[in-house]
Amino acid sequence: VKGLTYPIILVVVAVGVLFFLGSYVIPQITESVGNAESWTGAAGSLYKTSIFVQSQKFIYSIVFSLLLLITIFKTMTSSWFNSPIRKYFDKIPPWSIYREMQGSAFIISLSSMLKAGIKIHDSLIRISKNSSSWTKSRINKIIVAQKSGQSGLGDAMHEADQGFPDRETIDDIRFYQSLNNLDKILEKIGEQNMKRTLSNLEKISGRISAIAMILIISMVVWIVIGVMSIQD
Repeated sequence: VKGLTYPIILVVVAVGVLFFLGSYVIPQITESVGNAESWTGAAGSLYKTSIFVQSQKFIYSIVFSLLLLITIFKTMTSSWFNSPIRKYFDKIPPWSIYREMQGSAFIISLSSMLKAGIKIHDSLIRISKNSSSWTKSRINKIIVAQKSGQSGLGDAMHEADQGFPDRETIDDIRFYQSLNNLDKILEKIGEQNMKRTLSNLEKISGRISAIAMILIISMVVWIVIGVMSIQD
């Protein structure tokens, strides 16, 4: 939330400035100067932007953008009916971030249940019941692999072939799965994964913020050049 709030505010500010410019400022300038249809360069682009902002296309574009964001969020939490395409998307943001967060939470939850004396199989079933469809589909594959003879947790994760939580974590669990203190090891692995996920989030949000700031600076420069062009 902290990482994404700043770039979202920048985008909202940019859209607000664009709306104010196109709906109030440019129309007053065109009314006083006149002959706006013949403007070229930055002045012409300002006038065309004003026409776009005042049209229904501007509203449609905002609605489309919001629907796109909602769709992306929905696809992050859904299983896509175990489609192999989802495995590809799980490697790129924002789907990869969701995979890392869910994987870390899964390992930490599993560790807590093992500490409470709940068996691995029963813990997997309990976590699955309270998970999103995406996480549930991956945990269920691990449960099926366990039932088919893979008694070790790491071996079952490997047999499930879902890349969940991730290959490195699966290899670590396979190495430690025979030890008595597996619950403590899982807790440490989960905390390390969570730190790595938060670090990745900070990097991505920083890049998004930088891009948003560049866009706003570019828009300000474009407005200034456009107004100077109108004055000329």
